[in-house]
Amino acid sequence: MDSDRVAGTAKKMGGQAESALGGLTGDAKTQAEGRSAEAQGTVQAAYGQAREAVQDYAEQAQGLAEDAYEQGRRYLDEGRRRYPDADKFYREGTRAVSRQVGQSPIAAIMIAGAVGYILALLVHARR
Repeated sequence: MDSDRVAGTAKKMGGQAESALGGLTGDAKTQAEGRSAEAQGTVQAAYGQAREAVQDYAEQAQGLAEDAYEQGRRYLDEGRRRYPDADKFYREGTRAVSRQVGQSPIAAIMIAGAVGYILALLVHARR
């Protein structure tokens, strides 16, 4: 349990007691201070509860991310096992494209623009 939640609850209960004491003795100042402490305790406890909830969600998200990473790692390992030459072909393809872009940058930009335009047409044609 979050320390702010515990401290806030204690402060709230203390404020309630102080407010009740002020009400019994007719001391308006003590009663007002008790209500103020009660409100501060309520806010502090709510803050602690919210922080605790955020920590829980963060832990859940981390667990999901770790699971997704491990699943991706398994897929990658399986792909490498099934297609051992894939890394070599990927590197060769990257070098070939880089060489073409280096030799003709304007043509590469035009081709990339055309591909982007065609993809945009396909995406918007479905709507």
